[in-house]
Amino acid sequence: WEMDTEEDKLFILNSIKDGLNKFEQLFGYPSCSAIAPNYTWNKEMEVVLNDLGVRYLQGGGVQRSPQVKLDRNKIIRHFTGERNSLGQYYMVRNCKFEPTSNHGKDWVGSCLSEIKNAFFWKKPAIIETHRVNYIGCINPENRDRNLKLLEELLAVILKTWPDVEFMTSDRLGAVIEVGK
Repeated sequence: WEMDTEEDKLFILNSIKDGLNKFEQLFGYPSCSAIAPNYTWNKEMEVVLNDLGVRYLQGGGVQRSPQVKLDRNKIIRHFTGERNSLGQYYMVRNCKFEPTSNHGKDWVGSCLSEIKNAFFWKKPAIIETHRVNYIGCINPENRDRNLKLLEELLAVILKTWPDVEFMTSDRLGAVIEVGK
């Protein structure tokens, strides 16, 4: 989300409002968690999200914060459980499972290593994965291969950590918030 002009900024802010309103219309309840495309958002967007009830901001290890008329995004680092000035909580995806991006990589082993690291530090393992890994409308073999890898990943997680608990991002956010 680049913002070259004030009009760009207004378009983005209005798109956030429209998207959250459509979410509530479709699902019957407001979203309390959001993630910006490509981990790109700024303080003004956080205000809009907060005004519409979003308590938990998902992202990667780095937030790109666009500013009007600046050639580069400001880079901001966050950690899971960190709070912003509005009281919203950041939740950083610390494990990656994106088998479509590199068919030669051991995604199961790599993700398991990241999960092990998160658990070692007593942190939740927040797995980044996208639907492109699991849809088959363009390439059914892609879907089939990646669903098998996901099944393998989940089986090893359950075998290695039998008391593991899987949860949605809004539930994790609530757990983090109560724990503070």
